[in-house]
Amino acid sequence: MDYIAAWRQKLEQSNNSGPASHDIHLYVENSYLKVPIPTGPDDAATFRVLQMWYCMMQFRMGLGEILLPKRLTRIDRVRICKVELRPVGLGSKIESLVLGRSKSSHVAFFEDPEKVKGQVTVTQKLLANTENEGLEFVRSWNIVAVSAIVLLPFVLSLIFSGIWIGVSVKKDTDVQVAVQSAFTVASYIVTAGTLLVALIAFIDSQAIKDT
Repeated sequence: MDYIAAWRQKLEQSNNSGPASHDIHLYVENSYLKVPIPTGPDDAATFRVLQMWYCMMQFRMGLGEILLPKRLTRIDRVRICKVELRPVGLGSKIESLVLGRSKSSHVAFFEDPEKVKGQVTVTQKLLANTENEGLEFVRSWNIVAVSAIVLLPFVLSLIFSGIWIGVSVKKDTDVQVAVQSAFTVASYIVTAGTLLVALIAFIDSQAIKDT
């Protein structure tokens, strides 16, 4: 990937006294990247770069990330192994990184790197990773966002019905016909929205199985 090569070159140019970057394997469900991270100066800098790579991987995962959003719950150090048709595959979990707890997630420091400015605990641990180790971003459904998306077709159908009936009444259309037509179209909106959400959820579950 040209962007990864350019970033690696930028890190190397920033430090002439020794290696300025360290390659690490990253996994987000079925998305994989091997990327460079800085060798210093602290955990805050490391987390900011990891945030960038994580956002890039989300972007590569496409429409499902928008329609059915998930939230990061923890980051695990994992063993990796060679598998067919993939550069590397996920192996067993080594440990979960201690990144501070925030509500039901354990990534407080990752989401707010300034809290660990000057610390190097995680950076040193990642730099000690061998070629057979990597990081997995573990996520769960964002219940609030998913609930809002699931309810959206129903809300849109109600808005449409109200507008349709109002416009029809102003045009002297029979009220009963207007109501029947409005709720017929509204039912199609709800059905189409539900099928779309179900389809994306199915595709997402199949992608996870493939990993």
